[in-house]
Amino acid sequence: FMNPSIPTRLFVAYENDLFVGSYGIQVHTLSDSVLCGFTIDLLIREEYRNRALLVLFEEEAQKFAMEKGAQVMTSLPNFDGMRAHKGLKTWKHIGTVKTYTLPKAEVAGNKELTKRRTSGKELVYFSKSDAYRIWRYKLNPEHEYTYVKLDSGEFAITKLFKDPVTNVRYGD
Repeated sequence: FMNPSIPTRLFVAYENDLFVGSYGIQVHTLSDSVLCGFTIDLLIREEYRNRALLVLFEEEAQKFAMEKGAQVMTSLPNFDGMRAHKGLKTWKHIGTVKTYTLPKAEVAGNKELTKRRTSGKELVYFSKSDAYRIWRYKLNPEHEYTYVKLDSGEFAITKLFKDPVTNVRYGD
């Protein structure tokens, strides 16, 4: 949200002093010069879900994106966010990015991985082992992270950003 070269807006909702949700939008230029509204940071408190808050957020995000010239909107949500977006009448699911998933052949018999069932589908997620953290954070080809692990086993991971205009670096 601190990159002045990318039009960005974060919408937040409160009930009295209680933070109940947020939804962000950034407008990026695609390789063919098409402007794309990219939604980010969908967060709605459990007890406020399924109460049309996402509909309100999405309407405002779409208005902002269109004001900035966006011709299309997209989202790369987690599983719960995907279900929420599929419920929006103005959105269409066109596919799933599988950057951080493994082929089934690599999953079979691998003791580092764990399976769980959600909504009738079997999902695979990674145990939080050191091998996983190195792969996910130290070897990530798209983002830079700093990773600190204490002798006690506790650790902290910070995503690093660099403002392309000022070259100032900051973490999230």
